[in-house]
Amino acid sequence: MNDDWINIAKEFATEIHIDQKRKFNKEPYINHPRRVSERCKDKISKCIAWLHDTVEDADNPEKALQHIKDTFPTAVVNGVIALTRTKDKDYAQYIIELLTQPATVLAVKLADLMDNMSDLKDGSNLKVRYKLSHHIISNEIIDKANLWTLIYTEKDIENGKK
Repeated sequence: MNDDWINIAKEFATEIHIDQKRKFNKEPYINHPRRVSERCKDKISKCIAWLHDTVEDADNPEKALQHIKDTFPTAVVNGVIALTRTKDKDYAQYIIELLTQPATVLAVKLADLMDNMSDLKDGSNLKVRYKLSHHIISNEIIDKANLWTLIYTEKDIENGKK
């Protein structure tokens, strides 16, 4: 994956969010995916970050998703799909389903939650919900990392390396 994918993702997100404003501070919405992307370290997560709200915020979500499928690598497409919360999905169920995703997708969601929390007053119900989600997802990333450490250690032991 090259830097062009990031620029293409940024351009598509800018097109989708062109006239949108953030709910809580009325700033241009595109600043949100920009900040989320800046928190991400690798190119795939940066692309996912730019695109993470495009499907649910598009005038035509099906068309937006098809454009993403036609344009981006599978890892990006799968990440965007995983992070897209449909209107019929309860937030708690959405978070539970996210826990099955790769660490890259979870890291983008953490960056998203961090940026969303920065707009909210301490103690607000939404900020409490986001903090709890952040905690749950952070623990899942740690569990996934520990699992890989255990698998790696067991293979080393099987191969006579200690």
